[in-house]
Amino acid sequence: MRTDLIAITNLPVRFERTSPYHRAREAWARGLFISGGSAITAGLFGLIFSFGSLFGLAGGRLSLAGTILTAAMFPLLVLAAHCLDKSGEAHWQIRLEYCRQNGLPDEER
Repeated sequence: MRTDLIAITNLPVRFERTSPYHRAREAWARGLFISGGSAITAGLFGLIFSFGSLFGLAGGRLSLAGTILTAAMFPLLVLAAHCLDKSGEAHWQIRLEYCRQNGLPDEER
């Protein structure tokens, strides 16, 4: 039985994940999950508190808290969208850096 061995010498070098773009992408992703999770939590509790006051199960302060939490949901969603956008930009920079390091054509947006 014959066995052939093929040596591949032009494999791309493993890309280091310690570049500033990777750290920036991780930070923006962390901000996305924190702000997105906070927005969902604030919105749900705000709606629960508001419905509780609507049906007479809660007092005026709980109604006010529901209104504030529901209103706080919108800026948190805007912050989550901003973090998502910045994470995408960092991902594009990672791809561009990888292409430049490995001799691939780098196409800017």
